[in-house]
Amino acid sequence: MVLWPQFLQKNTTLPIGVDIGTHGLRAVQLTTDAVPSIYRCTAWRCEPEQTEELSAETVVRRLERFVNQMEFHGRQCVMGLSTPTIELHPLDLPAARDPAAENEMQKAARWEIHRLTTLDKEALQTGVWMMPASKRYKATMMGVAAPRPEVERLMSLSESAGLECTSIDAAATALATLVWRLRGRPTNQVWGILDLGHIHTRLILCIDGIPVMARTLVLGGRQWTEKVAALLRVSHASAELNKREFGLGSSAALQTTGAQSAGGTVRSVGSRSASAVLDAPPSAAGEELSAMILGVLRDDLLRISLEIERSYEYLLQCYAPFGAGDLVLVGGGALLKGLDEWLAGQLGIRVMPLSQCPTEEARRLSIGLNGSESLEVCALACGLSLQGANDAES
Repeated sequence: MVLWPQFLQKNTTLPIGVDIGTHGLRAVQLTTDAVPSIYRCTAWRCEPEQTEELSAETVVRRLERFVNQMEFHGRQCVMGLSTPTIELHPLDLPAARDPAAENEMQKAARWEIHRLTTLDKEALQTGVWMMPASKRYKATMMGVAAPRPEVERLMSLSESAGLECTSIDAAATALATLVWRLRGRPTNQVWGILDLGHIHTRLILCIDGIPVMARTLVLGGRQWTEKVAALLRVSHASAELNKREFGLGSSAALQTTGAQSAGGTVRSVGSRSASAVLDAPPSAAGEELSAMILGVLRDDLLRISLEIERSYEYLLQCYAPFGAGDLVLVGGGALLKGLDEWLAGQLGIRVMPLSQCPTEEARRLSIGLNGSESLEVCALACGLSLQGANDAES
């Protein structure tokens, strides 16, 4: 007989977070103990990025295999949509003070989203979340525009795979919820997430755990792999390995190459043939390969760092006297060796991959993946699973 059930440590298993990309598929389920409330991975599955887009049949087949082979509990799942599939529009509308005003605010938000969107207005799903107050940032809420056919496609995929999709969330809010938690929930900061995907790079800037600005660049890991493969005259698989093993180089190499102009050290090393570099002693070959990779990716990296710098500067003015918080890297592109140090040198703020967040929860989530996949790659799936807890509480 249990006299005081409130003191039992109950396990709470969240819905499965399913991240369906154009070229990859990830599914993660989180569990927490009642005391302490720290989440960990109980089951996960990640399919590597493909060179061709995933068909609906392939997605269903793989999801079915995930569910049958992994120790997922239940069939409920949460799925997500990212920009540019969906659009995020800051809205300047008065906050609701009572239920009647709430209805009017929702109507006004839908009208404003329809006015701003470039998507098909006849097949549009809309939503909003409230923004932190600011004296200079006029937006009071973020409007979301999603194409209804895409929402229905995800619902159909989950149903065909034997899953029950309980909600579809914006990737920005799922990532913000997860990363803010793994950073220890800092306050009074403008902090960011850089999601380096297969095709797109997405910058999400947040106050507390709320996204307040989002930018999307058509730059991603696939383009970088193609550039490295062409430079070194190797296969895409070899180029991907070189990105992760050598990347942009060590701290010392980054300081050396970073101090040069685009026409200096990087290009002089890049003028050597790849075969000559590969034939050099291992340590020298590694340093020169890193310099060559930095040289071929430099313009893209500078474009990204400039967008980050401008966005941080704008929000720091809007939310003064808040300070500049960390930039956290997620997505497959976050595994480019040395990227965090290169960006930190450019921006003057701390930059870290998600798995290096200094909390026990980040450590436990990384351990839960058993070293077979990175927390950076599975970040959105983890965040979507975590959103399942928020949905249940709301």
